Amino acid sequence: MNFKFLFPTFRNRYLYVREQLRRLSKLRSFERTLNLGTGEGDYDRMIAGFVKGEVIGCDVNEDDLNHARQINGDVPNLRYEI
Repeated sequence: MNFKFLFPTFRNRYLYVREQLRRLSKLRSFERTLNLGTGEGDYDRMIAGFVKGEVIGCDVNEDDLNHARQINGDVPNLRYEI
């Protein structure tokens, strides 16, 4: 479990992004997505579920990206770049 969901600000932001992706995915399909400032990859699994092709998570913090790779390593259409 991601304990960040216990914080209302994180949870509300996550739910907002998910709802917007649901709404937009009804209008068009996402073939490729870039998540700039992906951080620790908290949203990437959810985002990858809406994308038919590749999701690239990008961040300048290599430690955050290593954490993201660890928690999302089983998501086949997701990769990380510095």
